[in-house]
Amino acid sequence: MKNVGRLVAARVACAALAAMIVIPAIIGGTIWLRERAKLRQLAEDLVGGNRERAETMLLELGDRGEETLERAARISPDRIKAECERILREIRNPRRSPIIESLLWLARHQEPDGSWSARSFAGNCVGAPCTGPGDEDLSAGVTGLALLAFLGAGYSQLSHDMFLWEGHPGRLLHFGRVVKKAFDWLQDQQGPDGAIGLRGSKGMYNHMVAAQALSEGYGMTASRPLRAPAQRAMDFIVAAQNPGKGWGTSPRGGQSNSSVTGWAVMALKSAELSELLFPRSSYDSALSWYEDVTDPVSQEVGHTKKGPDGICREGEASFDRHPTMEALGTMGLIFMLKRKTDARYGALKLVVGDLPEWKAKKIDFTYWHFGSVATFQLDGPDGPLWTRWKDPVRDALLPHQRTAADGCAKGSWDPEEDRWGSVGGRVYAVAMNAMTLEVYYRYANVFKGAASANQK
Repeated sequence: MKNVGRLVAARVACAALAAMIVIPAIIGGTIWLRERAKLRQLAEDLVGGNRERAETMLLELGDRGEETLERAARISPDRIKAECERILREIRNPRRSPIIESLLWLARHQEPDGSWSARSFAGNCVGAPCTGPGDEDLSAGVTGLALLAFLGAGYSQLSHDMFLWEGHPGRLLHFGRVVKKAFDWLQDQQGPDGAIGLRGSKGMYNHMVAAQALSEGYGMTASRPLRAPAQRAMDFIVAAQNPGKGWGTSPRGGQSNSSVTGWAVMALKSAELSELLFPRSSYDSALSWYEDVTDPVSQEVGHTKKGPDGICREGEASFDRHPTMEALGTMGLIFMLKRKTDARYGALKLVVGDLPEWKAKKIDFTYWHFGSVATFQLDGPDGPLWTRWKDPVRDALLPHQRTAADGCAKGSWDPEEDRWGSVGGRVYAVAMNAMTLEVYYRYANVFKGAASANQK
């Protein structure tokens, strides 16, 4: 009996040992099969099954995103393997350009809620924080500017482009998600009257830029969720215009100025190309305003009245004067008149007489941007004014964009050097300069053939 008991005990022990070996193996094998199935499904989704689900999964994986994508590509079915490997190669070796670097800086410094903070963006830095805070009241405006920079480069809320996040090895940045979150935030800020960001003395600038971003987002994608917010934003612009004149720093505030009016005209032009609705009288009144403040002989454009009034040269007093109002005014006239010749375009001679230079007290990113838009819209890509302007503006910007040696600031420009940098901060500087570099193609990217078709 003792031998039988020992034999039973031995068999029980062997069975237990086998269970200890086999059961974990079965469980491990089941987990491995499930993991493999997930990876194969990720590959299928990424190539065309459900791209949004695949991208969401990769972003939620954080620093394991690149590794997971590599594994998915390795075990993907033969029919999609080449496409999976192509996507992985593009993420690891993206095309690099000054514009892409600026957009990557913006993507890295976006707030979790989808906005960009003019003042607190450095909270998103990795390593030594970027300098150059601006006025927090302008966060709606710089969020709009950042969106315009992405849209101008061809990236919308529908884009699928992903990039590795420097500073977070293995983590991915998704430009489409960056844009969508920003649009969602702008819509959350919109009031019942359509206004966005009416805070502080620069509130109308916030709204004009945000309205243009919503309009361009809708025009670029025909996305139905953006149409109503974009239309309400345009309705507010129409309601805020001073009767028979332009726009000022407050809705129907009585005193128009050429700066806010220029931004308003840009937003309305975007609405026109996006087939949003506004009355022709808004253009007619803006044209009347520019006629009132433009000297017919010198073509100088005033800020609040005819002639180079002091207000139009506001900013840091020690900075050089630039013909910013002339650039803005001419740009507005080109957009509204839709023709290439007009005596009033003579103001651009003043603009090309003051070419961009990266010298102390001469740096003005806003002037450089509107000078670029106006000269390119009038006679780009081969006309004499644009030809005279284009190289100096690129020569001023490109050598001073921060590089990898500058850590987290890579892709950005220092706002401390700029006339308006203390107000807009680094986010403004990056977005504005990116749009300046995009001027060759931004309207074609956003509106495809519509921009040129409207330009006679």
